[in-house]
Amino acid sequence: MDLMKMFFELERLKSENTTVAGVEARRLFLEGILGGMQIAGMPCPLDGESTKRERESWAVSQLLIYQDTLRQQMKKDAQLVINSYGLPRNALRGMLFDTRFLDDSGRELNENGEIISDHLGRMLPGKTHQPWPLYALTDNLGRKVTQEEFDKLSEMEQKRYHKKRRYFEIDGFDRIYFDDTERLRWLITDDIRQNDRINLRYLIASAGQHELSQFYTSATQALAESDSFRSDDFIMHELLRYGVHGHFATDGCLNIAFMFIITTLNNEDCMRLREEDYQ
Repeated sequence: MDLMKMFFELERLKSENTTVAGVEARRLFLEGILGGMQIAGMPCPLDGESTKRERESWAVSQLLIYQDTLRQQMKKDAQLVINSYGLPRNALRGMLFDTRFLDDSGRELNENGEIISDHLGRMLPGKTHQPWPLYALTDNLGRKVTQEEFDKLSEMEQKRYHKKRRYFEIDGFDRIYFDDTERLRWLITDDIRQNDRINLRYLIASAGQHELSQFYTSATQALAESDSFRSDDFIMHELLRYGVHGHFATDGCLNIAFMFIITTLNNEDCMRLREEDYQ
């Protein structure tokens, strides 16, 4: 029983209860939720004489409690994985940014270790992006599809009914898929706390139109608490300070902020710049 799907469906029905049919659908759905909770061992303590609003409020509160409990359990599970098996950070980052090889600054590398993109993943002239190689094919019902079956489908069927689920593997444990959002939320938070320069890429990707935008709140909070703000990496310190306050949400805004910081540096700060800053 997916309690959160029930919650969102109940909220949708709330907004559509202007008709008799909508009101009845909402009532029936609420009774279905309460019946499911009773089967799951969580009977509603309010009897039939209670108002519909009271019973609905109780159901919603239980769903929110369930969601919070689930999130906390996911956090514990993610930390257990890290403590027991270690976190293959290069694999996590490659899967998240759909890049085969990345350095700690977020720049893409080729198989020879040569830099082929800037720190936001924009390809350098004459270089070709190398996507993350590990993915599973599934149809719209979540069933696995082999590459041979996928190749036989029309282009429209491939785009409309199927998707590629990128994943990385933790040796001796499990596969972590890109749509496993709750576990990834905590793994990303842990990775940000390493204070590598890839944090700039996390910041821009989560704040913009990238797939990582679903992790914006977690990423921003982790960045705000990160030791990066106390790092001797001056440029990273300043850019993150601008970014976590919402001053830029695109790579263009980041470039403007970068140039502004460069033009205001004193001689001592200039001496602390890294080679990649000049690049």
